[in-house]
Amino acid sequence: MLSIPNAWDGVQQTAAMMQDDILTTRIPIADGPTWGPIEAPGLGVEVDEDKLHHYHDAYLRDGPFLPYRH
Repeated sequence: MLSIPNAWDGVQQTAAMMQDDILTTRIPIADGPTWGPIEAPGLGVEVDEDKLHHYHDAYLRDGPFLPYRH
């Protein structure tokens, strides 16, 4: 969303219900609504390959995350 002009970013905030993420550092919006400027190359984040494989396996085993599941 940070790289798309005129995007409305408030409607897709799910970080509050996330226990973890596939990034090497904590996702900035987990603690508040402000991401801040991108200060690293690309999108400014680095993917943790081990976490990516862990959550890929969880998806194959358990299916998609459904926030409205009872």
